Amino acid sequence: MILRIDLYLIVLGLCCLSVAQSGTTNPSTPKQPEITQTGSVIHLVVSGPRPLADAVDALQKKYGWNINYEDPQFVAKSDLVESADGRYINPVTGAKPHLPNGASFSVDFSAGAGTTPDPAATLKTVVEAYNKSSNPGQFELRVREGYFDVVGIAARDDSGKIQKQSPPLDTFVTLSAQEMPAKDIMNSICEQISKLTGQTINVGVYPRSLLGQTITPAAAKLPARDAISKVLSQTLSGTSKTVHWHLLYDLDTKGYFLNLLLAH
Repeated sequence: MILRIDLYLIVLGLCCLSVAQSGTTNPSTPKQPEITQTGSVIHLVVSGPRPLADAVDALQKKYGWNINYEDPQFVAKSDLVESADGRYINPVTGAKPHLPNGASFSVDFSAGAGTTPDPAATLKTVVEAYNKSSNPGQFELRVREGYFDVVGIAARDDSGKIQKQSPPLDTFVTLSAQEMPAKDIMNSICEQISKLTGQTINVGVYPRSLLGQTITPAAAKLPARDAISKVLSQTLSGTSKTVHWHLLYDLDTKGYFLNLLLAH
């Protein structure tokens, strides 16, 4: 039974990731984000359950920006929709998973004077435009050295009111100086968040070649977001690879999956 539950959690994480990357609940009719340019104006169009996640992924792939994405908790029934993807039916109950009830989203932004638009200004424009749409969740852009974090900070309740939330990765966690596999450190970070907030977080998909490494982090107490970045930085040392994350809220288990993704 434990193995079956663990397998189901992995499948749920893959479901969230697959939908976030494809931009649709139906894999037979994928809708890829579109980025077009007319003169100095760039037009971005996305459509799917998590349109903002798809938007930042499209910008990351096109311009090489380091962007992380974090769901808020989607709690309103109006923000839920049943998945049409038969691959992710619960093997125990036969129930279909639920997804955020996202729809189309488009935004225009300036190409700027250089060869690529300014990342901070562009992402701010995209997030602000999304927050003015009717799509689920409210977000803010946070800028750290070398990183951009698109963080869910609010969502509708069943009365339709926007309720502020505390992002899970704002939680302070402790890194020890003990040598151990990077995957175990990531698990420890998630376990600490779960214990301190009561909000379950599990590591979802991740690059095994990187998180299988044994590392020795410096002892520190810091926000989970920074702790994750430090661990990833150590595993990526000496390589040209970059990793970003999607922290995705599962609407059925009421928990999060931290998916760590190699940039393409």
